[in-house]
Amino acid sequence: CALLICVLFACQKDNGNSSPNIIGNASLLIVGKWNLQKEKYTVYVDSVKQTDTTVNASAGDVSYADFNRNGSYVSISHYFIANNFYTVASEDSLSGTYSIAGSTFKLSSYLGGLNVSPPGGSLSTTTVIPVITPVSHLVQIIALTQTILTIHSEYVVNSNVPTGVTKTYKYVSDLYYTR
Repeated sequence: CALLICVLFACQKDNGNSSPNIIGNASLLIVGKWNLQKEKYTVYVDSVKQTDTTVNASAGDVSYADFNRNGSYVSISHYFIANNFYTVASEDSLSGTYSIAGSTFKLSSYLGGLNVSPPGGSLSTTTVIPVITPVSHLVQIIALTQTILTIHSEYVVNSNVPTGVTKTYKYVSDLYYTR
């Protein structure tokens, strides 16, 4: 008596566009309060990397996102801005709507982070009349489980801040949350 065992392997080349790591029903898993643990933030100006920053949550830098069952969310950030001249406590409060359909994740606005500049650059030291034109906006859930949420976003804008010359700014952010 002979026993024949057949094993099949499927191979697929990883092209960097693999589906998000979502374990369970994303529409149900995302509901609730998520505490931001780390933010990786990269800025490109006219396709040239300008900054590549990673900020970890601390007692002075905290942020969370709270996703509700009705498709609304709020994102709150508390942080200190300090330099040689002053220290200021600041709070950002953002809200909007979200939707998840299959592997498509949509946000109507931004999610707060850990004390980084908003898309379009800082307006505080410019005398130029700001013109900021959105070009594209991509948001993806990279990982979602009962305890982990990772969101990748890319915002591209054309902006004349702060020099008066219009340039293309690409803001790439990875937000790492836990419950």
